[in-house]
Amino acid sequence: MPKINRDGVGIYYEVYGEGPPLLLTHGYSSTSAMWHGQIDALARDHKLVLWDMRGHGQSDYPDDPNAYSEALTVGDMAAILDAVGTERAIIGGLSLGGVMSLAFHLAYPERVRALMLFDTGPGFRNPEARRQWNERAEARARDLEEKGLPTSVGGAETRLGRHRSAQGLAGAVGVGVEDSQRRAVHPHYSMCLRGRSKSGGYSFTMTGANSSSPATKVVLGGVFTANGGTGLSNVILDVNSGGTIMPRMTSPSQSFTAPDSNGRGSLIMPGGRAFTYYIISSKALRLLESDNIDLTGGSAYAQSATVPPLSGKFVFQHSGWSSAGRTIAAGQFSSNGSGSITAGVSDSIAGGPPTTPSPNKPVTGSYVVSGTQENRGT
Repeated sequence: MPKINRDGVGIYYEVYGEGPPLLLTHGYSSTSAMWHGQIDALARDHKLVLWDMRGHGQSDYPDDPNAYSEALTVGDMAAILDAVGTERAIIGGLSLGGVMSLAFHLAYPERVRALMLFDTGPGFRNPEARRQWNERAEARARDLEEKGLPTSVGGAETRLGRHRSAQGLAGAVGVGVEDSQRRAVHPHYSMCLRGRSKSGGYSFTMTGANSSSPATKVVLGGVFTANGGTGLSNVILDVNSGGTIMPRMTSPSQSFTAPDSNGRGSLIMPGGRAFTYYIISSKALRLLESDNIDLTGGSAYAQSATVPPLSGKFVFQHSGWSSAGRTIAAGQFSSNGSGSITAGVSDSIAGGPPTTPSPNKPVTGSYVVSGTQENRGT
């Protein structure tokens, strides 16, 4: 049976049958063998995909503890679906495999046709229960490191598995250790904000009015990186107030609060600004300014791990204000990847009544390739 290579870590998987894809993930200290009794029934009408989590069975057992995490395990699942040519699948799992299936649904909702969860849960709401769970998990890891593989582990599903290294199972314990962000609530609300790399994070735009002068329209834009705990870094905030571009505000360190059971938390920004955020998914947030500076709202979206070149053809749409009144514009343009905007056209309409249309206007300009999370153009 094949393996995929995940940055030097081999991940073992098996494929049976044809039909709607079904990916099943085993529990801790089990292997894909726990599902073998169901192969005939499930592969009769499905493409059944089984696999061994890293540190288990026939997958690799990396020595680095950082090679075991929820994020890496979810990435392994996505890579397996890619390897078998599957965009969407039924995702199922038992125990830790169920937790990883929930995490996969958070990260890739568009790839989940349905969820099947067995003997599992999204985590602990109670801090004391979470602490006790983590202590048991860490004690289990120490026991494996000190005593090696036991001759018998758990129930029938675990006894079917064969492991090559106690160190791998000890490392895999870390996948199940919880932080304060994984709680027994709706899975969309148990996520934590997390930047995707040093050069990743979230970008946002917000529109509204000045709180003390509502006739003065305000637009905010910027970027930030969230560390998955309560810290923000690489924060940039740009403000256009009534057509005046305010001095750029930056900060190497700000903070946010974890989401409550409704997926609601707060962000602290430079200049005394505070935003309330509402989680849509791990890749999208709604934002509401919650201070008394301006009355704005908007959205934030996760950025890619690296800054892509601004190159190719783009379509745009935005709304705001001009001297004629409320203005809406849409169009398209091309970028050459090295600082120039070319071959574009814009259609806009402003004011009213009567409105003033302005169709088929050429779009040209330039932008600065910053090498960080944001690019600025004119």
